[in-house]
Amino acid sequence: MSVTIHNPRQDRLDETLLQFDSYSPDQHVEFMQSLDYEAAHQLAADGLINCIVTKMTSGRYRLRFTGSEHLTPKGRQRIFEITGQI
Repeated sequence: MSVTIHNPRQDRLDETLLQFDSYSPDQHVEFMQSLDYEAAHQLAADGLINCIVTKMTSGRYRLRFTGSEHLTPKGRQRIFEITGQI
C-alpha cells in the first residue's frame, strides 16, 4: 500500500517552478506580480532555476536571470517528475 503525504511547501515550490517553465517575456509584468518570491529564492538556492533572487531592504524582491534557459537541467528533471512531460 502506497501512502501519499501532501506537503504544502513542496506544492508552492512546484507551482513556482511551473511558472518559470511557462515564463514568456510578453507576460513579464503578470509573471512578476504573481511570483512567489520566497519559493523562487529557494528554487534558485536549490539549483533548479537560473536566476538570482534578492530581497531588498525595502522588502521588495529583485529577480535577475543568469542564463538563457530559465530552468537548469535539475529543474527540467523536476518538471518531468511533476508533469510526466519534457
